[in-house]
Amino acid sequence: FLEVTLTNTLFFYGILIIVGSYLSSDLQKQAESLAAERRLKAELRQFLHILGHELRTPLAVIGRAVEMIETLQPDQPQAVANRLETVRATVTRVDALIQNLLTAERAGLEGGQNQTLDLTGIISNTMVTLVEKHGPDRMRLHCAEQPIPVSGDREMLSTAVINILDNALKYSPPEA
Repeated sequence: FLEVTLTNTLFFYGILIIVGSYLSSDLQKQAESLAAERRLKAELRQFLHILGHELRTPLAVIGRAVEMIETLQPDQPQAVANRLETVRATVTRVDALIQNLLTAERAGLEGGQNQTLDLTGIISNTMVTLVEKHGPDRMRLHCAEQPIPVSGDREMLSTAVINILDNALKYSPPEA
């Protein structure tokens, strides 16, 4: 009986050592993987920071060049004025794309800041920005009087609402 008990106990401890070894090895691999992922995210953040700066600098130079041309040559032919407006609109659009990319990437890296928000308030706040850009005659706001609770990141939700409304205003007829 003692021999069987001793054999079973040794067998059990042997199994525990093998399982523990596998678990320890697996835990070490997961720790290494997590460390590698953190390094990659840090490198990605650095890359995005440099990319944003490197892309925005030439865009700012181009935008300022358009302003200088308009200032130095106020009486330009219509074709030149149209071309300058196209360049300005393109610079603005590319700058907005860069900002959206960086904002979306930052939210993906950081996971966003989920909180309960009032959608009515966010829409009302974005209307102020859009009225300045498109004029008060282009928009009418009809929202619920009570708050509309949503869960999300305030900055990302505001950006999404602005983009949706801005695109609707840009691509709809002026009288609509």
